[in-house]
Amino acid sequence: MDVRVRDRYIEKGRINLEEVAKATAELPDLAENCEWIDYEKEFLEGRDENDPDDPSAPGQSTSGFAPAPPNPGSLV
Repeated sequence: MDVRVRDRYIEKGRINLEEVAKATAELPDLAENCEWIDYEKEFLEGRDENDPDDPSAPGQSTSGFAPAPPNPGSLV
């Protein structure tokens, strides 16, 4: 159950904390089936390939917008 839904149900009195604790305790432990990823390492490796400070690297916009013009004041 999503924690936001759980919190709303608790506030409305549909469920109580004891029921939540019981349901949580009954959940299976699936940690052994997970693949753990070191995101800090992944992001650092990706940043090395696309170093924004490298002038020879092609410009890539992560915002989805075109880059700003060199002199925004000239548009006025």
